[in-house]
Order: sequence, then C-alpha cells, then structure tokens
Amino acid sequence: VVRYMIFSLAQTRTEFYIAEVNDQLASLFGWSPSNTYLYEIAREMEAEGTFIGRWKEPDKRTIRIVKATEDGMVFSKQITNSLNENVSEVLHHIDFLLEFIRT
Repeated sequence: VVRYMIFSLAQTRTEFYIAEVNDQLASLFGWSPSNTYLYEIAREMEAEGTFIGRWKEPDKRTIRIVKATEDGMVFSKQITNSLNENVSEVLHHIDFLLEFIRT
C-alpha cells in the first residue's frame, strides 16, 4: 500500500516530499508508517530505478524530494494490478469467513 501511495502521488505531481505519503495515508486510513520506513522504501525505489530523489537541503538531509522515472510509471501499473488482486483475494476470504460465522 505504501508503494502504491507513493506512485499515486507521482501520478499527479512532478515532485513531492516523501513525508507527504504519511499525510495521505493518515488522512485516508488513520494510520501511517514511520518516517524511517518511508525513507527506506524511497531508497529502495531509487536503487530499483523507479524514482529519482534529492535532498531539499543537502546539508541538513531532512526533507527528501522524489519524482518517478519512466520505468517507475510502468512499474506503477504493475503495483496497481498487484494491489487490486491482493485486496480482491482478501475480500474473498473475508466474505467466506462472514458466511461461515453466520451459519
């Protein structure tokens, strides 16, 4: 979900702060991961070549600005499809459990 949210922001903005992902997750789901986790994911995505990042103030290294690469936008479609499949499967299992509980 975190990677999906990062790519979702990349669809609508040329650049954004990684911390904005936290804000979006918190407002949508009432939950957000730690900044440490987000920056770890950002580093992984940069290493994979799906994102390019830079520090807003290189001396402080507190605010990371990222943007998606062309490869990242292609990968974004794969993440979307994968998330859709996973959520659909979970919903199927929840429906089964609800039916089991009701009988």
